[in-house]
Amino acid sequence: MSELRSFATFEASFPDDLSESEDEDEVTPGGRNICVALRGMLQSLGLSVSAVDQYQFYGWEMVASDGKYKYWLMLQGAEPWLLMAEPRGGFLMRKAPAQEALRQLLIKLNAEIGRDARFGDVLWYTPEEYQTGETGGARTP
Repeated sequence: MSELRSFATFEASFPDDLSESEDEDEVTPGGRNICVALRGMLQSLGLSVSAVDQYQFYGWEMVASDGKYKYWLMLQGAEPWLLMAEPRGGFLMRKAPAQEALRQLLIKLNAEIGRDARFGDVLWYTPEEYQTGETGGARTP
C-alpha cells in the first residue's frame, strides 16, 4: 500500500470570515465557512460529523465517524488553504485497516470537492511531503 496522502492544499472562493478585535488581541481565524462546507460534504457521504470548532488560534476542526472509525480533520489558513486528516482513537487507528478507510474517505471527499466550483487547485501530500516543502503534490489522496 502506498503512503497515505492525508494533507490537501487548495484555493477556495468563500467570503472572508477572519475577524479581529479592535486591539487585535483576539482573532477568529478565517476558513470557518470553508470547514462548514467540507462538513456538509462529509455528511452527504453518510458520515456523522461533529460541529466545526475553532482549533487554537489558527484553524478549524471537526471529527467525522463512519460508524467504525473516527477521523479528525483540521483546516488552517495558509497560502493556499491546508486540510489535514488523520484517524482518531488510539493505537489501533494507526493500523492498516483504519488508514485504508481514511484513504477511501478522502478519495470520496476529493470527488465532492471537485464538484464544487468554490474549490480549486487541490493537491494531496503525505504529511512528510508537506512538512519538507515538496512541491507538486498529487491530484488524488
